[in-house]
Amino acid sequence: MSTLFLHIYDYFREKQWLLWTLFATLTALIILLISRLTYREDITDFLPLGDKEKQAMQIFQEVSGGDRIIVIFSDKDQTEANKDDIVSAIARFAEVVEENDSLANLEIMTEVDLDKIAQSVSFVYKNIPYFLTPSDYARIDSILANPLHIAQSLQQAKETLMFPVGQMVRESIQRDPLGLFSQSVAQLQSSSSSMRYELYDGYIFTPDMQYGIAIVTSPYGASESSNNAELTCQLEKYIAIVQNELPDIDIRLLGAPIIAAGNAAQINQDSVLSVIV
Repeated sequence: MSTLFLHIYDYFREKQWLLWTLFATLTALIILLISRLTYREDITDFLPLGDKEKQAMQIFQEVSGGDRIIVIFSDKDQTEANKDDIVSAIARFAEVVEENDSLANLEIMTEVDLDKIAQSVSFVYKNIPYFLTPSDYARIDSILANPLHIAQSLQQAKETLMFPVGQMVRESIQRDPLGLFSQSVAQLQSSSSSMRYELYDGYIFTPDMQYGIAIVTSPYGASESSNNAELTCQLEKYIAIVQNELPDIDIRLLGAPIIAAGNAAQINQDSVLSVIV
C-alpha cells in the first residue's frame, strides 16, 4: 500500500499541472453538488410511505383541516362588538391578500358559499337511499302510516311557499314535499362539521357574534414549516395594513401551519444554540 502511494506521489510530482487541474475540477464539482442540495421540512419524508400511503396522508391533512389558517377578527372594545366594522376588516383583508399575494395563489374564504351548500344538499337528495339507516326507514313507515300526514304536509308546504322564502327552502319542498327525508338531511348537515357559526351579511361569525372568521388555505400543508413561516410573515404584513386602516379591530392568526412554523423556528434556534455551546 505504501508503495502505491509513493508511485502516485512521484507521478503527480512530475506532472503538477495535472494535479492542480484535477484538484480544481473536483473542487468545482463538489461546489456544484452542494449548491444543488435541497431539503424538505416534512416529517413524513422519514417514513417508508408508498404512493398510496402518501396519497392517504395528503387526503387526511386536507380533510382534517391541517392546511388551514384561521384569521380571527374582533373589536378591541369587547363590551359590544361592532359587526359592521368587523365585516369591513374581513373584506379589506381579503382585498389586501388578493392585491399583494406574491407567494402562491392563496385560497381565502370569508363568506359561506351557498352554491356549494346547495350542491351538497342536491347530491344528498339524489342519493338519499345510501344515507338512510334502518331507523330512518322505520320512522318513514310510521309517518306514512298516518292517513292525515300527506294532506297535512302538502298544506304546510303550500302555506310555506306563500311567504317569501329562500331558494334552498323552495328546492327542498320540491324534492321532498312530504318531509320524509328532511330530518336525515339535517342530521347529515349537522354532523358534517364540528364548527358552529352564525352568518352576518354572508360573513362567518362565532355563535356569540363577537368574532369574525376568515379561512386561508396554505398551499404547503401543515408540515412544510419553512414555507409556512414565510407565509405567516406575509399574512402578518397584510394584517398590519388592515389594522393601520382600521385601528379598532384586532386580528390574530391560528391554525396548524402557524403552530408548525413557530415550533420549527424555536427548534432551529435551540439546535444552533446547542451546537455553539
